[in-house]
Amino acid sequence: EFIGKEALVEQKTNGVSKRVIGIELSDRAIPRHGYKILHEGEEVGEVTTGYHTISTDKSVCMALVDARYAKLGTELEVQIRKKTFHGVVVKKRFYDKHYKK
Repeated sequence: EFIGKEALVEQKTNGVSKRVIGIELSDRAIPRHGYKILHEGEEVGEVTTGYHTISTDKSVCMALVDARYAKLGTELEVQIRKKTFHGVVVKKRFYDKHYKK
């Protein structure tokens, strides 16, 4: 879902700053739009889009989270249906330059 400038301004005025991050999951589960992002059981954001990359053979997603959890290397969980899957904040460039078909 697209977040317009008005929504970003509103989030900042409410004292909550959010950032778009990339998350790489350690499992093959595919996160989808709207799934919760958790940190130590607390909801800190939600998935905006997710998929399985061909070039790296990993499940990844983009998510909108509280800025406190946006640092590279931060460990988060993605709630997919009734299970949670371990993930790590990574750069939003989800491909391997050396990918060969």
